[in-house]
Amino acid sequence: AAWGAHFALSPFRPTAGWGPTGFVRECHERGVLAMPAAFTPQEIYECVEEQGALTVKIFPAQLWSPSALKDLRRIGNFGQYRLCPSGGITCSTAEAWLAAGSTAVGMGSCLVGKDVAVSPDDTASLSAAEQEWSSKAKPDAAALARRLELATS
Repeated sequence: AAWGAHFALSPFRPTAGWGPTGFVRECHERGVLAMPAAFTPQEIYECVEEQGALTVKIFPAQLWSPSALKDLRRIGNFGQYRLCPSGGITCSTAEAWLAAGSTAVGMGSCLVGKDVAVSPDDTASLSAAEQEWSSKAKPDAAALARRLELATS
């Protein structure tokens, strides 16, 4: 928060017994949106109803589907929860997740490219990775942003 963060994602569910206790509370006290991770409907419920999370990251989303999310949102209070699937979301699947009722989607490698495992001094490899991103991931990300902008205007 001191560095300008507006949200924080947790890679695991704080109530699982091995996550940071008080993650949601600490974020709220600092004016930061907490997004704890959950996988099952029970975990999602606990994050919202017991921890007070305003948004829950469904992770790993590649083990879910947009239709499963849509079905979940028809049950009880789940339709009121703000959910953000993350993990395996691509530029070609993001719109289906949003249409299924996601508040947002978490996207990494399809927007920023794959991890670059080279030495910072290896400028040739870094340049090649930048070229690969510029030719593949950057146009995909721009096209998705345009489609989403058109869909919301």
